[in-house]
Amino acid sequence: MGTLVKFSTMFSLLILAASVGFPKFVVPNLPDLTVKTRRISSDGTSQVSTLYLKGARQRTETVYEKQARSAAMNWTVIRQCDEKRSFSLNERDKLYSSSEIEDWSERSKRARPVSSPQMSGAEVTVTTDSIDTGERRQFAHYTARRVKATTRFEPGLGASTPASVEEISNRRNFAQN
Repeated sequence: MGTLVKFSTMFSLLILAASVGFPKFVVPNLPDLTVKTRRISSDGTSQVSTLYLKGARQRTETVYEKQARSAAMNWTVIRQCDEKRSFSLNERDKLYSSSEIEDWSERSKRARPVSSPQMSGAEVTVTTDSIDTGERRQFAHYTARRVKATTRFEPGLGASTPASVEEISNRRNFAQN
Protein backbone atom coordinates (compact mmCIF):
# COMPACT_ATOMS: atom_id res chain seq x y z
CA MET A 1 0.00 0.00 0.00
CA GLY A 2 2.82 2.43 0.86
CA THR A 3 4.48 1.87 -2.50
CA LEU A 4 1.21 2.60 -4.29
CA VAL A 5 0.74 5.81 -2.30
CA LYS A 6 4.34 6.88 -3.02
CA PHE A 7 3.91 6.04 -6.73
CA SER A 8 0.62 7.91 -7.05
CA THR A 9 2.05 10.90 -5.18
CA MET A 10 5.15 10.94 -7.38
CA PHE A 11 3.03 10.52 -10.52
CA SER A 12 0.79 13.42 -9.47
CA LEU A 13 3.80 15.61 -8.80
CA LEU A 14 5.28 14.77 -12.20
CA ILE A 15 2.01 15.62 -13.95
CA LEU A 16 1.82 18.90 -12.02
CA ALA A 17 5.44 19.71 -12.83
CA ALA A 18 4.90 18.95 -16.51
CA SER A 19 2.02 21.39 -16.68
CA VAL A 20 3.98 24.36 -15.30
CA GLY A 21 7.42 23.65 -16.72
CA PHE A 22 10.50 22.34 -14.99
CA PRO A 23 12.43 24.50 -12.54
CA LYS A 24 16.19 24.76 -12.52
CA PHE A 25 17.94 22.24 -10.24
CA VAL A 26 18.66 23.90 -6.90
CA VAL A 27 20.62 22.35 -4.04
CA PRO A 28 18.57 22.87 -0.86
CA ASN A 29 20.14 24.18 2.32
CA LEU A 30 17.76 23.04 5.05
CA PRO A 31 18.28 23.19 8.80
CA ASP A 32 18.42 19.91 10.74
CA LEU A 33 14.94 18.43 10.88
CA THR A 34 13.46 15.02 11.74
CA VAL A 35 9.88 13.99 10.88
CA LYS A 36 8.52 10.61 12.01
CA THR A 37 5.17 9.19 10.87
CA ARG A 38 3.43 5.89 11.58
CA ARG A 39 0.63 4.31 9.57
CA ILE A 40 -1.29 1.21 10.63
CA SER A 41 -3.63 -0.56 8.21
CA SER A 42 -6.67 -2.63 9.09
CA ASP A 43 -4.81 -5.91 8.47
CA GLY A 44 -2.26 -5.10 11.18
CA THR A 45 0.52 -4.01 8.83
CA SER A 46 2.37 -0.97 10.12
CA GLN A 47 4.73 1.42 8.39
CA VAL A 48 7.03 3.77 10.29
CA SER A 49 8.80 6.40 8.19
CA THR A 50 11.48 8.73 9.51
CA LEU A 51 12.71 11.64 7.40
CA TYR A 52 16.01 13.28 8.33
CA LEU A 53 17.02 16.55 6.65
CA LYS A 54 20.43 18.12 7.09
CA GLY A 55 21.66 20.74 4.66
CA ALA A 56 21.60 19.31 1.14
CA ARG A 57 21.26 15.72 2.40
CA GLN A 58 18.10 13.74 3.02
CA ARG A 59 17.67 10.28 4.56
CA THR A 60 14.34 8.45 4.66
CA GLU A 61 14.08 5.27 6.73
CA THR A 62 10.95 3.17 6.31
CA VAL A 63 10.12 0.05 8.33
CA TYR A 64 7.27 -2.19 7.15
CA GLU A 65 6.05 -4.69 9.75
CA LYS A 66 3.43 -7.38 9.65
CA GLN A 67 2.06 -8.77 12.89
CA ALA A 68 4.82 -11.40 12.83
CA ARG A 69 8.11 -9.60 13.51
CA SER A 70 10.02 -11.88 11.12
CA ALA A 71 8.30 -10.19 8.17
CA ALA A 72 9.72 -6.72 8.98
CA MET A 73 11.50 -4.94 6.14
CA ASN A 74 13.75 -1.90 6.53
CA TRP A 75 14.18 0.39 3.54
CA THR A 76 16.45 3.43 3.51
CA VAL A 77 16.83 6.08 0.81
CA ILE A 78 19.69 8.58 1.01
CA ARG A 79 19.65 11.60 -1.29
CA GLN A 80 22.77 13.72 -1.66
CA CYS A 81 21.41 16.71 -3.57
CA ASP A 82 24.78 18.47 -3.59
CA GLU A 83 26.33 15.42 -5.31
CA LYS A 84 23.20 14.68 -7.40
CA ARG A 85 23.20 11.05 -6.13
CA SER A 86 20.55 8.82 -4.58
CA PHE A 87 21.11 5.52 -2.76
CA SER A 88 18.47 2.92 -1.86
CA LEU A 89 19.27 0.33 0.81
CA ASN A 90 17.27 -2.81 1.63
CA GLU A 91 18.68 -3.73 5.03
CA ARG A 92 16.83 -7.03 5.39
CA ASP A 93 17.99 -8.53 2.10
CA LYS A 94 21.31 -6.62 2.04
CA LEU A 95 20.62 -5.04 -1.37
CA TYR A 96 21.40 -1.55 -2.57
CA SER A 97 21.20 0.61 -5.66
CA SER A 98 22.45 4.02 -6.60
CA SER A 99 21.27 6.45 -9.22
CA GLU A 100 21.86 9.96 -10.44
CA ILE A 101 19.42 12.72 -9.52
CA GLU A 102 18.51 14.20 -12.88
CA ASP A 103 18.04 17.86 -13.63
CA TRP A 104 14.50 17.75 -15.05
CA SER A 105 14.91 21.00 -16.96
CA GLU A 106 17.81 19.43 -18.90
CA ARG A 107 15.90 16.19 -19.40
CA SER A 108 12.86 18.03 -20.74
CA LYS A 109 15.03 19.70 -23.39
CA ARG A 110 15.99 16.23 -24.72
CA ALA A 111 12.40 14.92 -24.66
CA ARG A 112 10.12 15.26 -27.63
CA PRO A 113 7.51 18.01 -27.23
CA VAL A 114 4.07 16.94 -26.09
CA SER A 115 1.07 19.22 -26.26
CA SER A 116 -0.70 19.50 -22.94
CA PRO A 117 -4.45 18.87 -23.02
CA GLN A 118 -6.74 21.76 -22.21
CA MET A 119 -8.43 21.46 -18.85
CA SER A 120 -12.20 21.42 -19.09
CA GLY A 121 -14.98 21.46 -16.57
CA ALA A 122 -15.79 23.60 -13.57
CA GLU A 123 -13.51 24.28 -10.63
CA VAL A 124 -14.13 22.70 -7.24
CA THR A 125 -12.28 24.19 -4.28
CA VAL A 126 -11.44 21.65 -1.56
CA THR A 127 -10.30 23.07 1.79
CA THR A 128 -9.15 20.91 4.70
CA ASP A 129 -8.83 22.47 8.16
CA SER A 130 -7.26 20.69 11.13
CA ILE A 131 -7.94 21.82 14.69
CA ASP A 132 -6.00 20.68 17.76
CA THR A 133 -8.61 19.87 20.44
CA GLY A 134 -6.09 20.17 23.27
CA GLU A 135 -6.66 16.55 24.34
CA ARG A 136 -3.39 14.70 25.02
CA ARG A 137 -2.54 11.02 25.57
CA GLN A 138 0.70 9.41 26.60
CA PHE A 139 2.03 6.52 24.46
CA ALA A 140 5.37 5.24 25.77
CA HIS A 141 7.66 8.28 25.55
CA TYR A 142 5.45 10.08 22.99
CA THR A 143 2.66 12.52 23.67
CA ALA A 144 -0.16 12.18 21.15
CA ARG A 145 -2.64 14.95 20.47
CA ARG A 146 -6.18 14.72 19.15
CA VAL A 147 -6.88 16.59 15.93
CA LYS A 148 -10.29 17.14 14.30
CA ALA A 149 -10.37 17.66 10.55
CA THR A 150 -13.03 19.38 8.44
CA THR A 151 -13.10 19.13 4.65
CA ARG A 152 -15.14 21.71 2.73
CA PHE A 153 -16.14 21.26 -0.94
CA GLU A 154 -17.08 24.48 -2.76
CA PRO A 155 -18.14 23.88 -6.38
CA GLY A 156 -17.66 26.57 -9.00
CA LEU A 157 -20.21 27.58 -11.60
CA GLY A 158 -21.29 24.54 -13.64
CA ALA A 159 -19.74 21.91 -11.34
CA SER A 160 -21.66 18.69 -10.75
CA THR A 161 -20.13 18.20 -7.28
CA PRO A 162 -22.53 19.32 -4.54
CA ALA A 163 -21.36 21.77 -1.89
CA SER A 164 -20.69 19.93 1.36
CA VAL A 165 -18.77 19.91 4.62
CA GLU A 166 -17.36 16.66 6.01
CA GLU A 167 -16.26 16.54 9.61
CA ILE A 168 -13.91 13.76 10.56
CA SER A 169 -14.69 13.19 14.21
CA ASN A 170 -12.84 9.93 14.70
CA ARG A 171 -9.63 10.14 16.68
CA ARG A 172 -6.56 11.13 14.74
CA ASN A 173 -3.56 11.06 17.00
CA PHE A 174 -0.27 12.43 15.77
CA ALA A 175 2.72 11.53 17.92
CA GLN A 176 5.28 14.12 18.87
CA ASN A 177 8.39 13.97 21.06
